[in-house]
Formats: sequence, C-alpha cells, structure tokens
Amino acid sequence: MKTDEHFRGKIGAMISQGFVIDAVRDQLELKGVSEVWGGPSTDAHPAWYLWLTISPGAFKLRLEQTENLGSAAAPVLRGVLSIKYYPSPDEPAFKHFSEHERALIEGPLFDQTNTPSFDGQDQIPEPLFYVGSMEFIDDVAGDQAYLTYSSLDRMDFRDLANEPATGALPLREAAANTAAAKRQRPTWDLGYPLFDAFVGLHSFLTRKAPTRVVLSRQPGFEFVETAFGRFDCRDAKDSAFKSLLVVCSSEVGETPSPIEESMCSELLAEPWTPIFDCRARCACGGNDHHHHDDHDRACGCDAGNGRGSHDHFFRNVKVGEATWEVPLAFNELWWRLAAAEHVANSMPCGCH
Repeated sequence: MKTDEHFRGKIGAMISQGFVIDAVRDQLELKGVSEVWGGPSTDAHPAWYLWLTISPGAFKLRLEQTENLGSAAAPVLRGVLSIKYYPSPDEPAFKHFSEHERALIEGPLFDQTNTPSFDGQDQIPEPLFYVGSMEFIDDVAGDQAYLTYSSLDRMDFRDLANEPATGALPLREAAANTAAAKRQRPTWDLGYPLFDAFVGLHSFLTRKAPTRVVLSRQPGFEFVETAFGRFDCRDAKDSAFKSLLVVCSSEVGETPSPIEESMCSELLAEPWTPIFDCRARCACGGNDHHHHDDHDRACGCDAGNGRGSHDHFFRNVKVGEATWEVPLAFNELWWRLAAAEHVANSMPCGCH
C-alpha cells in the first residue's frame, strides 16, 4: 500500500463527501476547495486550497511526508501535512505577515481567489505563510485514527539591530533583552479553523467519533533575524508550542490500544505539560455507562489548583441512542457528524 496514494484518496474523499451535502458543508463553514495541480513532481505531495466562511483568507493543506509505522499485513499509515494561510488584505491578521508576504498577496503572483496563480505557485518561497502542521495516523488494522494539530500559540519575529556580523548564538542570547519585536503572528488561531473542519470531515466520512482528546504544551521559540537576513530559532519562555490530539474510533474501548497509549503518553510526559486529557463518556438508553472514577482519572483539565467537579467543562450531545458528554472547548459536530446520514441533496461546485 503506497502511503501517499492512501492519504490522497482518504483526504480527497473527506473533502468531496463534505462538500456534496449541504448540511455538512454549512455546519463546518466550508466555502470552497480546489486541488492544487503541479505536475508529476507533486504526485507524492497532494495539496488542496480551502476556503472557510469564517476565515477571510485561504488555506493550503499539503501532504509533506508519509510512512508505514506498522507492517504490510497490519498497516499503520502516518502522514504529515503542512498548513499555510494566505491572509486577506482586509483582515487584521494581514499586518502580522512580513512585508514580503504582504507584497506577494497584493502582487501578480496571487489571483482573485487569494491563492497563488498556477504560474505563480512555484515562485512562492516554501517557508512563507506557514502557520502549523497536522499529523494523520490511520491505523487501518486497528480501525482507529489519530489527528494532531501542532503550532505555536504565536510566531514572534524579532530584530536584533546590534547583532554582531558573526551572528554567534551566545551573543544573540546576551542581546536578547535589546531585541525588538517586529511582528507577532497568531499562528494557532489562524490554523485551528482548518483542523476543526478536518476533524468534522473525518468523522463524517469514517463514522468514527472522537473517543479521547489530549491538549498539551511546551515552551515555544521565536525567530531572530541575523546580520545575513536569515531568521534563526531561539527558545522563548513567553510563547508556547501546543499540540492537540484527537483519537477517533468507531467504539469506546475499555482500555487504550498500544498506539493510543504511546501517542498520548508522549504528550503527557516532559517536556510537555498536559492541559487537557479526557476520554469520551457515553450513556446509552437506560444503562448508565458514566464511569465517573475512570473519567476523573482520565480528565486532566487545567483548572488551576485542585481537582474539583468538571461538570461545567462538558455538555451533552445526543447521537442516535447514545448521549455523549463532550468538552465545551471542542466542536460538538466532531461527534454528531459520525452519525449523520450520507445523503447528497445537492452537487455544488467546490471551486471558489
């Protein structure tokens, strides 16, 4: 099984199914989609432009690398995708992008859709417009999927005007107090709406609702301009690098699978600091399946000091004969769409 072909087909099906059905398209705020065509050189790196009604700009989702973590008989396929955001000149976030990026948006290399034109896409430097990444692990044999969104809460760019021409790291660190912030890009907030829609599309196509959600953080970093015009990374205590893992399964298991245990354990150990870790709970019909003790051990809400009641963190979502208690912070459509009907009532053009 070729991993790049698997993800091209899986993501393509998620998008096409979601856009075909009015209710899904509208609820997930989907406005338009266009696959990026770039010739044979891009066959292993499929990409899509997407537009959301809640984001004035445009997104680019691109498959960067793939691998099989399992075996040929029991494949566990991993895909890493980059997220870029092309801001609209009419939104506040536009000013947080570099002068070069703003000039490109307003120049001839971008068209009226706020994305690079066919002739201009190869002329846009690869690092520009980046806001985050997604990891998509598809445990085909285990019938589970793992979707992760990772990004800095903000991407800081600093200018060290007095930096020596050598650009030596110790000198940059010594001059840190004199560094002036050039701009701060709210990368987590810019990229999250796409991940939100992506999880909803996955739930709808696969019928797998989230069964566990883990949000964790670690110290972030900033970018410091060198005397040579490049940007080097430097640790920064006032920013955070965050990862949100959503485990999706057709059933709620009593014990986590080895893959789930491994992935969640990684986000719950140093250098990560867990903010939230909760397994789904389900009350079905007249049988009370609310295991409060298990839930309290699984839930790691960052609620300050103490571990009091967590009731105010949840809401009930009715899905068929089951009632799910889901975290308030996350989109209840992730759960609802796993039980939604796959009936197309229109065939819209996905072009923007």
